Amino acid sequence: MMEFSDIERCILNGFSLDELEKRLKPCKPQFEDKVWIDTSSGGFLAPHEKLLGVVRADYDLLCSIGKTYEEMAGFAAKVLEYEKIREDKVDGNWLMRRARELSLGFEKFVLNRGREIERESMSLEGNVCLDAEKFTFARIISGGFQSCPWGCNGSDVFGYQTVGSGEVYVFESGKEISDLMERRFEGHLPISMNHNLSRTERDTLLKEFDTSLGIEFGGMSRVLYLSAYTVVTDLTPHLIASHYFFEGEACYRTDPRKLLDVVGLK
Repeated sequence: MMEFSDIERCILNGFSLDELEKRLKPCKPQFEDKVWIDTSSGGFLAPHEKLLGVVRADYDLLCSIGKTYEEMAGFAAKVLEYEKIREDKVDGNWLMRRARELSLGFEKFVLNRGREIERESMSLEGNVCLDAEKFTFARIISGGFQSCPWGCNGSDVFGYQTVGSGEVYVFESGKEISDLMERRFEGHLPISMNHNLSRTERDTLLKEFDTSLGIEFGGMSRVLYLSAYTVVTDLTPHLIASHYFFEGEACYRTDPRKLLDVVGLK
């Protein structure tokens, strides 16, 4: 394993720490000095987090369990591979629409539909086995794209893509799950349907309601993250292998210990 001082230099890579944290915290993509900054509204770091503190904690964990960043990136890639090659793949966008139509929490709907699909555990190369009895996997496809916040292009040196358009949420099968999405839906519906409100008034009330639920940023992405066991995005393998970054507790963190659990190596 590299020394942490070397990892710190690789992470900064020409950026100031303040500039990099600004890119990583929740912020809508925007033009800055006529340059397009592809930030994330869900964020790679929560507003209160410090980048080097998050990275150092994960570095210490990997050292203690004897795993490398390349290994962990490979495990994340296997989760994405599993979801892509499953014969009975569940369409995320369809699930999202149906969840709203039925006023069901997204995770509840995934698990209910999962019982109708023949589950099949899958052994992959590298002694990795994704247990479809223990976990339910659901892929969400975004309407847009998210590129690497470090500004990487194409494929990295490990062969991982530096731009993505979706993520795989992992739920623990048979475990009682959060009703957060259901409560959010029920609270949003009367506000959204109140045509006597101006758009500004409606947005203000929706934001206030989200805050009352503890959703201060990230919207639906934050709800899904808080409801799932863990999540792996299309960018996760690249962020881990090239930037030593599992992300912070915002909307898309892949917890190292939970990732090992998902691939049967905990």
